[in-house]
Amino acid sequence: MEQNSYYISVLPIKRIYGLDIITLKKNNTYQINSTPQFIFYYVEAGNVKLITNEQELFLQGGESIILSNKASFEFINDTCDSTSMIAVTFNIFTEDTAIQPVIKQKNRLSENQKNLIKDIVLKAQALYEPLSIECFDMQSLNQQADPFDERILYLHFAELLYTIVQNYQRNLICDKKMYRKNNKQDVVSEILKFMEEHLDKNYSVEELANLFFISPSYIKKIFKEHTGYSIINYYKTLKMEQAKDLIQKEDMSFTDIGLSLGYDSIHHFSNTFKKYTGLSPSKYKQSINIVRQKINYFS
Repeated sequence: MEQNSYYISVLPIKRIYGLDIITLKKNNTYQINSTPQFIFYYVEAGNVKLITNEQELFLQGGESIILSNKASFEFINDTCDSTSMIAVTFNIFTEDTAIQPVIKQKNRLSENQKNLIKDIVLKAQALYEPLSIECFDMQSLNQQADPFDERILYLHFAELLYTIVQNYQRNLICDKKMYRKNNKQDVVSEILKFMEEHLDKNYSVEELANLFFISPSYIKKIFKEHTGYSIINYYKTLKMEQAKDLIQKEDMSFTDIGLSLGYDSIHHFSNTFKKYTGLSPSKYKQSINIVRQKINYFS
């Protein structure tokens, strides 16, 4: 392979060392100790459990994973009659960090990516000396092999790795957008819950923003987006609806109701209540009593 390094160097792969076709019968284990290379694993059919020092994953047919060169790990088939896997051992140029994010990440492959793997296997079978029926030394070309086919194989494997990275990054962006969307909803829900539990206070926008570790402009923006109200007007609405309920219960004086809702004087509470309902607290109470009397009269 040294004679071909001039074209290999433009790819992320420094060297492909070998390709193995692995068949795991039920209750069989495939174990690898620490190696100086990376290994790309693709589950062609069946499913398998992967156990590393850090995690335990379940891989199904059509999924792949790249394992780093410093880990010891094992695959265990304890669920199906037979699992078929393809393993490609390779190394990358140290300056190429593009594939680093997908190391140890489980990936669901597309049909195009699966076809790339099929082409890689076919070319490996045609190009390299087999160490066994299912193991190919990809450092030793057959005498009849076409060097251009080897270049195509490297290109296919580079395309496979890069499209896995590309899909991973696209999914990451989608996840972040969804997280931001869901996170906004969560923040607004928490603000609503907080206000309902603190109707006896008079928090300003700035104070609420500080409590939720966001800026005043941002809290106003997301609250308006999700409720249609400004945050202070909504806070006042909660207080006034609670005041209506308390007046109907007739357990508290107007002064006590006002104090329980954060109003420091009966005058301030009465004026706010009248602006909201069109009636003073006393007139509102009278109207409720009239309605009750009519209901009782006709019942």
